[in-house]
Amino acid sequence: MAIQYPDITDWNNLNKYADLFKTSESGDMGQFLASDPTFVTNDEALITNLKLNFKAVYSGSEAATITAFQGATEQKTPLIGYFYDPQWLHSKIKLVQVKLPEWTDGCDADAKAVACDYPLYKLNKIVATKFANEGGDAYTLVKNFSWTNADQNLVADYITNQGMSADEAGAKWVADNEAVWSAWMP
Repeated sequence: MAIQYPDITDWNNLNKYADLFKTSESGDMGQFLASDPTFVTNDEALITNLKLNFKAVYSGSEAATITAFQGATEQKTPLIGYFYDPQWLHSKIKLVQVKLPEWTDGCDADAKAVACDYPLYKLNKIVATKFANEGGDAYTLVKNFSWTNADQNLVADYITNQGMSADEAGAKWVADNEAVWSAWMP
């Protein structure tokens, strides 16, 4: 969809495409596929506060959401919804993020008034002070360690879809990515 409608990836343009996403469940509005209703998301607040002509329709589970995205990709049918990264599905299909108003500190403080993107999260590495001061090469390795979402997506795919144990998936990633991890070594 993003190739056919390049401006669809900006929230300001979503309403002009809402008709493409209409379903029997969303009525006269575009359907926004929300996942499990117990997930904490800003879906409904964003739809309301950004005045989007969409209705959140809950898939019921992460598995159902994944199946919906896979089906829409295979059938080349329009689908817009909430998803996250890292997640193994990104190693199988290309999802494109819609640009929302930039997240700023406090913009999501009132859950009902949210009109901004989600914050970016970085991998936090926490170690004991003693380890940081006395850990030598082991601490240097931990400090230098940097794993991309794409790396995580791939390893999660090995485990989820290719039947590997966590140890097997990790070993495969290490064997295939020596140039990456060797840069972390002291």
